[in-house]
Amino acid sequence: MGSQVPVWIPIVVALVGLAGVILTQVLSGRREARRMAEEAAREERRWQREREARTHETRAEAYARLMGVLEAFDGVLFQAGSGAFSWILQRDRALSRGEESSLLTRRMLRER
Repeated sequence: MGSQVPVWIPIVVALVGLAGVILTQVLSGRREARRMAEEAAREERRWQREREARTHETRAEAYARLMGVLEAFDGVLFQAGSGAFSWILQRDRALSRGEESSLLTRRMLRER
């Protein structure tokens, strides 16, 4: 009695093995693609947070510079206005004391 294996059995075993390898590669590829997509999304979220932080810092810095410029401009206007428009301040003080406004304004403009 000889024990011969029919030819189709090794062919079926080889096909099942090949199908297992192909299936494993397909599943591994899908898993890797999903992992790469999640990693890309995580990296994009990280960059988005950094961009938002930089934008906030840039805006805060620009606002601080604007406030500094406005304060300097206010100082210049105050210094310029204290001499150039002092007659208006004098007129307002005189008006608060009850003097006639039209006569007072004419007198002060003549003095300038």
